[in-house]
Amino acid sequence: MKPQDIEIIQSVLEAIKEPIKVTLVYDKAKELFEKGEITNMFDYGGNTPHQSVSSLIYTALNKGEELPFLKAQEKPVLIALKDAAKEPVLNMEKISVPSAKIAHNKIAHERDLHPFLTYMAT
Repeated sequence: MKPQDIEIIQSVLEAIKEPIKVTLVYDKAKELFEKGEITNMFDYGGNTPHQSVSSLIYTALNKGEELPFLKAQEKPVLIALKDAAKEPVLNMEKISVPSAKIAHNKIAHERDLHPFLTYMAT
């Protein structure tokens, strides 16, 4: 990832002060650039520059590059500044799907593990 792109993403995150979806980074950068809140803009042409930017971010996150931002949430993927991730609002645990309560001394049947599927099947 180019240092200029990293600086743009960092300035967008600093300007909005909250996590943002990777797919919205380009649009937010464009909006902030037009307002004059950030000084640089991505230089990707073509029909889908927002997809180019989001693919760069995904690739950099997956490769484990040293970046000033990190993945704050998995699905949908949100990124936030590393400094902002120390705030208690961003350090939320993943919201998990409520699972069926199974007693430890009881034999677990598959229908107990998948209540929604058994509901739909009946």
